[in-house]
Formats: sequence, structure tokens, C-alpha cells
Amino acid sequence: MAAPTPKTVIKFDGDHMGVGPDKLGLLQKIIATSKTWLIEKGAVDPF
Repeated sequence: MAAPTPKTVIKFDGDHMGVGPDKLGLLQKIIATSKTWLIEKGAVDPF
């Protein structure tokens, strides 16, 4: 099944996300980037 278009792909450095304590920084970056993208698209209220 093909992904619907349009789509945005954001690549983060690193391997599998996992749940280890060493992954907290990557998780915070993913959350911040996702939130910014959603706000830019008008999909969420920034407050």
C-alpha cells in the first residue's frame, strides 16, 4: 500500500528509537520537531 501524498519526511540521526535512558534526547527532539510541524500546519493550538 502506498503512503498518501503529500507527506513530509524528517530523518533523525541514530538507530532504532528503543526505550533506553540514552534515547531521551532523541525522543525530546522528535517530540519538539513533531509539535513544531503540527503547529506550522495549523493542526494543533500552540497554547
